[in-house]
Order: sequence, then structure tokens, then C-alpha cells
Amino acid sequence: MKKFYYKNSIKQFIENEFFIQKSIPDHQSAADLLFFMYQSWLKSDESYESYWNIVKNEKILDIKSNFFERAEITNSDESDIQFVKKIIIMSFEATFKVCKDFSKIYESFNIEGFDAIDENGVDVSIEKSFLKLSQIYLKEFIEKVKKTQFLDVFKYFETSVIEFASKNKSSKNALKDMPYMLMELLSSMIDNVDDMEVNLDEVEFDSANKNLELLVQHELLFDRLILLAEHLEYQFLESKEALSQFHKVNIIERYDEIAMLEHMNSNNENNNF
Repeated sequence: MKKFYYKNSIKQFIENEFFIQKSIPDHQSAADLLFFMYQSWLKSDESYESYWNIVKNEKILDIKSNFFERAEITNSDESDIQFVKKIIIMSFEATFKVCKDFSKIYESFNIEGFDAIDENGVDVSIEKSFLKLSQIYLKEFIEKVKKTQFLDVFKYFETSVIEFASKNKSSKNALKDMPYMLMELLSSMIDNVDDMEVNLDEVEFDSANKNLELLVQHELLFDRLILLAEHLEYQFLESKEALSQFHKVNIIERYDEIAMLEHMNSNNENNNF
């Protein structure tokens, strides 16, 4: 079994997520939620199970999605706060799940040593773990989609995802590109909802929110999977002083975002948790 060499890199990835998220909230209660989640992470001794046990005990995971709201409460402060909190929670659910799963998948490969590299000079088990986890997540996603009762207005969610899966599971190249393409598909469908005229009956709001939450949940999951794999590749090549061989765009954009936020917060006395 191959030892997992990237514990510190994953810790940095999680810390980066906290840093980015804490730069977003405009509401104090959302900032308080982030502070609690960060303190819970510190108390957990970097154990994913301990962390989620702490968080679950506080019932914060029970916050419901409110992508669609009844007219009388749309755009209220409370509605906005609930929306921000839910996105924060979903973002960290995706981040921690990917970090935990990636660590386990990586350790399962029976490749000895840290020097088995691919044609780009990267630890081969990073891509192997990425591809394996992509397949697992896609299979789980398709199963959830098939079990979900979609409202008529969102039936195309189901057909689009299943059609995508059938077209992108045949070759290694398709598997390598699949997470990126699926994330783009989900992002596009989520964005399109804003342009749709969705007229819901009183009894349809819960279903509509669950339908869209499923897409957002997996868009975040594949986004974090892509970012983590690219982050580990970057860290590996950096340790070998071979960053000239790195050409992945997503994580570079994330690093740029962090650098920009650090610059913006440099004169802010309250920029730490």
C-alpha cells in the first residue's frame, strides 16, 4: 500500500477553502458560522470524522436549501442569510468529502515509492486517484439522479446528465476530461435556471429546491476534486523544482484568487479567524 505523502498539502487546501469562504460573507451570522466551522476543524485534530461529528451535533447541517422561495419571503435578509449559509455548508461538505476520499483512494494503490512519475513528471498515483474517484462520484451521481423525482420543468436535468454519462465512459481520455466537462455542464444548467421562468405551485417548492441542490452539490464535488488533484500535482512539481511542466488552469486561478484576497485583506485587522 502506498503511503499518503500529501497530508500537509491537503491541510493547506482546506485552509485555503476557509480563507476564501471567510472573504465572502456580508452577514455576521454567516461569518459566525464560518468561525464555528473553522474552530471545529482545529478541535478535530484534522480528523474528518471528528470534524463532522462536531458540526452535526450543532445541527447546522439541517439548514434547508432556498434556491426557490415563496414570493413573500424572497429577497428578505433572513432568506439571503440562509442562502449564504447553505452554500458555505455545501462547499465544505464537498471539500472535506473529496479530501477524505482522495486520501483513501491514493493509499489503496499498490505502487511503491514516491518516484513513480508520468510523462509530465507527476506522481502517477495522483492521476490514478483522480480518475478512480471521478468514476465513483459519477456512478453515485447517476444513481441519485435516477432515484430523484424531478419536476417537469427540471426533467432535462435528468436526461442531460444520463446522456452525458453514456457518452463519456468509454476511453481513458474521456475519463480524464469527464470531470471537467461534467462540472461545466452542471454549472451551465445551474446558471440557466436564473434565466428560466419557473412558476411553482405551493407544494412544489421543496421538490424544486431538492432538484437544484442535487446539481449544486455535485458541481461543487467535481469542482473540489479537480482543484485538489491539480493542487497536489502543483505541490509535487514545486517540490521537484519543475513547475515549468505544470499547465493546469483551474488551480492557478484559485491561487490567483487567494493572492488577490490576501492583498485586499492585508490592511484589515480582522482578516484572521
